[in-house]
Parts: sequence; structure tokens; C-alpha cells
Amino acid sequence: MRFVVVAALLAYVFWVLVQRMRAGRVVGPRERFFQFRAWSFTGLVILMSLVALVILPDKGRILMLAPLFIGGVTLAKWIQKNRLRLRTEETERSSFERAKRIN
Repeated sequence: MRFVVVAALLAYVFWVLVQRMRAGRVVGPRERFFQFRAWSFTGLVILMSLVALVILPDKGRILMLAPLFIGGVTLAKWIQKNRLRLRTEETERSSFERAKRIN
């Protein structure tokens, strides 16, 4: 089980690096702020989950995996939905600002 926890920690570090690289592809300041908040919250949840995987006994680890998976999928879908919403709002706002300057 220690191997799995070490692999999860390495995956966490890789995930952090990928998130830092993706930070450059944001549309506006609202999306950048949302991405920072979502990244911080998700990183904290992952870190607490990994600590719980180390501390809990075997039965507790197995019982914890299903809610972690469901929560992770839900969180990822929520982040994706909000990021798309912020991008569409930003494009609508920028096109409206462009129209105001023309008139």
C-alpha cells in the first residue's frame, strides 16, 4: 500500500506542474482567479486525502475510495463547466465592448 501512496504523491506533483503550465491559457482575469481558487481547493483536498490514505487502516482506505472518486469526478465537471461559462461571458463582454467603441 505504501507504493500506491508514493505513486499517488508523485501523480499529485505531476498534476501540480500540469496545472501551473495550463495557467497561461486563460481568457481573462475572472477565469484566472477562478482557476487559482479551484486549483488551490483541489490541491488541498488531494493532499488531505493522501494523508488520510496513509493514516487510515485498510478497511477505512477501501471505504474512502468510492466517495473520493465520485467527489473528484464531480469537482472536475464543476470546474470545467464554470471555466466554460466564464469564457463565454468574457467573449460576450469583449464583443460588447468592441461594439461600444465603434458607435
